[in-house]
Amino acid sequence: MAIIGDIQFFFILVFFAWLLTRLLLQHLFKKPTNPNLHLPPSPPAPPFIGHIHLLSSVVSKCFHNLSSKHGSLLYLRLGSRPLLVLKRSRGVRREGLRIFLHNLVEKAYKNEKVDEGLELMKLTNNTVCRMVMSTRCTEEDDEAERCRELVEGSVALTGKLAVATTLGPLKKLGYWDLFIGGTDTAASTMQWMMAELINHPNVFKKLREEIKSVVGTTRPVEDSDILNLHYLQAVVKETLRLYPLVPAIPRECRQDCKVGGFDIPKETAVLINAYSIMRDPELWDNPNEFYPEKFLHEEENQKKQNFNFVPFGGGRRKCLGSQLALCLMNITVASMVRGFDWKFAAGDGQKINMEAKAGMAMCMKHPLLCFPIIHFNPVSA
Repeated sequence: MAIIGDIQFFFILVFFAWLLTRLLLQHLFKKPTNPNLHLPPSPPAPPFIGHIHLLSSVVSKCFHNLSSKHGSLLYLRLGSRPLLVLKRSRGVRREGLRIFLHNLVEKAYKNEKVDEGLELMKLTNNTVCRMVMSTRCTEEDDEAERCRELVEGSVALTGKLAVATTLGPLKKLGYWDLFIGGTDTAASTMQWMMAELINHPNVFKKLREEIKSVVGTTRPVEDSDILNLHYLQAVVKETLRLYPLVPAIPRECRQDCKVGGFDIPKETAVLINAYSIMRDPELWDNPNEFYPEKFLHEEENQKKQNFNFVPFGGGRRKCLGSQLALCLMNITVASMVRGFDWKFAAGDGQKINMEAKAGMAMCMKHPLLCFPIIHFNPVSA
């Protein structure tokens, strides 16, 4: 009986050894689904389980340790499931900005005019695509133009659908959640901002002087400089106050409530008139003027906490991409002001038309066409 048991155990052992060897050989000689893929860095991993053995019960520390050791962009396999771990977006933003500035320098040397809206759209598109898909998605001007039209159309469509929910039948479709007002915030706001700076050369000069005093004259602007560029932050906030991408923010009452002493029934559709709030003369001095100094005073900054400054909405439904947009806007505009003088293509002394395009999204009606003139070469620094 003992001999029979030993024989059975031997055959079972041989079977599992054969099965394991076959699976190992299949894994080693398996052709990848796309051999041309250029994947992010990945630590060595055994077959079948992938990187599961590197995980620990304290997830936050586990991924932090892996990213610290292998880099900010990390490709893992949890069994057969691929996983991309992102540590930070600064490197992606910096690379996108470098390409953007290089293109401006080339156009300056060739004395070519720049459609700032298109260039800024390419920058924001490629930055987001690199962060999400590790690839650039807009290379040519016609691609940027199509993408801009698509984004503006999406904002307009979802805004109309949001309003349409008040009509009854469409209410069940839940289109409130499709509202994507923050999609084009960075590119559109930077276009408005540069137009105002060109129209207000005294503000442009003051901003450049602040950048020079903080950054110096030998290096480009870095993300770490932004906290000390108070006037730059004020310029960004003043532009967002005057030109919120989505002038009317849709919401819905989840329960019966009172607003201004009036009863508002549950499920009532609400449109928060952000444009009017941020131009209310009872809240803001000279509300229709571009005057960044508004945000250099403590009492004005306090208004942000009172829902009088709502370019990204507020509360739990605030735009999730607001911090990314602010980071990108600050570093990009600072680099554009530091690196170039901007000559409006219509001629010296001509003011840029600040008329907004019709629709749900607040975008400039006319292209912002300028000639960049190098003041400080941001590429060679």
